[in-house]
Amino acid sequence: MSSRIIVSSTDSSDWDSLADFTWPSMREYAKSVGASFSGLHGKHPCRPASWSKLSSIAWGLSVCDEVLWLDADVDVRLATDDVFSELPGGESVGMCFLTDESGVGHFNCGVMLCRRQCLSAIVDAAMCDQFASHHWWEQAAINWLVGLGAFSAYRLDPKWNAWRGSMPQNKQFLHACGISGVGAKLEWLRSAA
Repeated sequence: MSSRIIVSSTDSSDWDSLADFTWPSMREYAKSVGASFSGLHGKHPCRPASWSKLSSIAWGLSVCDEVLWLDADVDVRLATDDVFSELPGGESVGMCFLTDESGVGHFNCGVMLCRRQCLSAIVDAAMCDQFASHHWWEQAAINWLVGLGAFSAYRLDPKWNAWRGSMPQNKQFLHACGISGVGAKLEWLRSAA
């Protein structure tokens, strides 16, 4: 079996209560799928905090063959399946394709399964300065690169990124994306499970 790690991070103490809620179950889930877990604290020095996801994934890929990135507002307590087994051989990145409340479809990077082969694409996305102030930040860069054909993204089943706009059957991961404020995210995660 290849080496696996689940990585998440927060950028400030404001998110500690959310990490205190989600990270213990991420750690337990990691054990159940033969992965290690790393909860990081830090912020990209020159960009909004969400950009640090790319350097965190790159770090994970430097020490393991596979990285599962989970935003700190992802709850895995319902998970019974192994997400690492969902990415077919030959694929290097898996994400869920979500349609937001305004009808715009995009790959959501809050749950991102990566294999070492995608490291150069992660670095390319990190270098996309034109998206530094975009409202989707690094997610805009990833979607732009996929749209250009710079790399392909495998569409994970929506059960791996269930959010308030889409609650599929057999949901595995709940993601409080699109909800403002740590308290509101926690309340939704507790009620949605």
